[in-house]
Amino acid sequence: MSNYNPRTFTSLGLLRSIPAALLHKFFERHRVYMESQGFEWPADPETLDHKVLHETLLKPAGPTPDKNLADAMFIVHEMADEAGVSALVDAIRETDPNFTKDKEIEPAVFVIQRWLLDPVLVENTNARRYARENRSFRSYRTQLDLPEGQLDDATLAEFCDEIAERLAPFYPRESIKLYQFPEKDSKSIRFLVRHGGPLVREGIVKADAPGESDSALFRREVFDVIVYDPENDEVRINSKKRDADLYTRACGVHFVDDEAAFPDTDKYTLDPLRLKGEQSLACAHVVGLKKITLVELDVYLGGRLSESIVYRSDNLFQSDRLKNDAFLANRVLQAATFDISFTTAKHTRTVKIETPNKANFKRDNDGKLVEQWLRTAGFIIEQPEPEAAPPANAHALAEVP
Repeated sequence: MSNYNPRTFTSLGLLRSIPAALLHKFFERHRVYMESQGFEWPADPETLDHKVLHETLLKPAGPTPDKNLADAMFIVHEMADEAGVSALVDAIRETDPNFTKDKEIEPAVFVIQRWLLDPVLVENTNARRYARENRSFRSYRTQLDLPEGQLDDATLAEFCDEIAERLAPFYPRESIKLYQFPEKDSKSIRFLVRHGGPLVREGIVKADAPGESDSALFRREVFDVIVYDPENDEVRINSKKRDADLYTRACGVHFVDDEAAFPDTDKYTLDPLRLKGEQSLACAHVVGLKKITLVELDVYLGGRLSESIVYRSDNLFQSDRLKNDAFLANRVLQAATFDISFTTAKHTRTVKIETPNKANFKRDNDGKLVEQWLRTAGFIIEQPEPEAAPPANAHALAEVP
């Protein structure tokens, strides 16, 4: 559940920029709660008092019991900027290609208008933004041939239950929600898991008595991402390490009826840097890549304190240290950062690979090309051909549109 924090949605200036009649419609769904806070509901929408509404939201009589209001205010706040409006327009055009937004409409006004028309679309668009923002993933591969297809609503609910069962000892079960987004030009599905984080207590200054201090106990909203990739027979996860292990078990049970199907094994190796040097960065064979440069290297030194050292340069293989062929010969390489030029991009972008199984991309759509180069250059450890999934896997899957 979203924290009830009206400052994320309201300032008096912002509220006054929104027509009174539109605010009246937005809060009408939560009229019982608003009246419980002492707000006198106006019979005429045009007479809604922005200042009184502002004061009511800033000084609730107690913790809000209205989860839907907290979620609505949080989502409107998150979407009410240029990037959010652009994403929402794109989502609308998926079903209405000719849709055009009036350029004179303020972002907050536009988002509220669309929320009143289709709150599910706005919520899913906001969730999709979070799903796309996470680009640092641990990979968990399986020896089984994964089934393809998008989950129908009933099966998505089952998968959510599998996840909730494992997260429940750590986070409130009622805070867990699952969204799915099929990838374009791919058979992968990106799942976004929303849940409350660990309990946090922070000192605060009271809104209605600025001279007094208090404390607040709450959970921050957390978004984790699971990428289910049947083409490469793996799942990629962005979350805490402990939670990632729980997600792999849920994926194993749900998709192939085997909790241990996605073990925490090695995917990446940096040995090509030691064995082939700068030749390992050749990428002319990958359409879309122009040039790859090694700019950072994390080397494990060992010792009783487990020391490591990070080398950085605009081009490490041209540095005096790495020009010495013997320098990397007996080193343990933990992570490497590459500066990559794409044929379709003006500027270079960095990609970081951490052994044994973590990759960090600046842009989500960089992954396919970079993975192709990593595989052909020997940075991805090959595994045996996958076995057929057990016949016990009978989950309902629909073809990805």
